Amino acid sequence: MATGPITPPPYGDLKNLPVSYQQWFQRIRDYTNQVGTATIPWAQVSKAGSNLTDLTTRNHNDLSNIFGGGTSDYYHLTASQYNSVVTLTTVSALATLGSSNGYVLCDATVGAFTVTLPAASARKRLHIKKKDSTANVVTIAASGADTIEGSASKSLATQYKSYTLYSDGSTTWYIEAST
Repeated sequence: MATGPITPPPYGDLKNLPVSYQQWFQRIRDYTNQVGTATIPWAQVSKAGSNLTDLTTRNHNDLSNIFGGGTSDYYHLTASQYNSVVTLTTVSALATLGSSNGYVLCDATVGAFTVTLPAASARKRLHIKKKDSTANVVTIAASGADTIEGSASKSLATQYKSYTLYSDGSTTWYIEAST
């Protein structure tokens, strides 16, 4: 199976396409030849028969609704989920993270401490980073019987090291990325 982006068929293959596609392709070719540019203004694109009217006048919520989102959805996240992803919190002592946390900076200048994750059943994504240069370790601990890919905890011992974690909605936190 081929990989990569799907490109329009070469002009020579037009005869093997459905008639409607052949007509559409020919109209695009005629238009670009007429105006001498490969760019077609959005106003020139017919939206007849589609649920799009004009993207230039639509706001984000309208665009989300096209694909089934609600007016408070952000790329299919609820407003609360979206806000927690972009929320920046700094912690410097023992902390239990919750639904309002998203991006967490850990400052262990005063001493080592543990950051406890919310329950994996919460279906969450977190980014946790150690920002100080001390030798004090920040421990990231799973809640209760939850695990972080089979472990009860992970450690951040070096400045700017981090974990991006997401939960499976059950009992496991998965490591999306680590530095």
